[in-house]
Amino acid sequence: MPALEKLPMGPMYEETRYTDGVHVNVTIRKPVDNKGNPDSSRPILYIGHTAVNFGGMPPIPITFLIEGANSVESALQLYESNLHKAAQAALIQMGEEARRQKQQIVTATQVPPIPGMMTSAIAPKTQRGEKR
Repeated sequence: MPALEKLPMGPMYEETRYTDGVHVNVTIRKPVDNKGNPDSSRPILYIGHTAVNFGGMPPIPITFLIEGANSVESALQLYESNLHKAAQAALIQMGEEARRQKQQIVTATQVPPIPGMMTSAIAPKTQRGEKR
């Protein structure tokens, strides 16, 4: 069995999750050191998670930082405004990605002919019953 590369370990957090069981999901990430002790040199992060339906598409999961939050109560109060910012950014990103992909689409008229392959423009025309 091949040896697995050692995974790089980043800063550690203790997570607490709050949810309404339907739409609103808030994760609070409290920084800790590698022994699990609080690390006050880093900020506590309040992160929102939900799925947004942009109409005509399946719901898209969105995860976003709840800016300005410093408690569960403030995270819940700021949730919707931060979600709207994140959803707008996601729509812009999806539009840019669609434009990039559209530029990469190659149609049959853009493909050079393959050597030895006859296309309708150069294939000899035959009449009914005529032998080649």
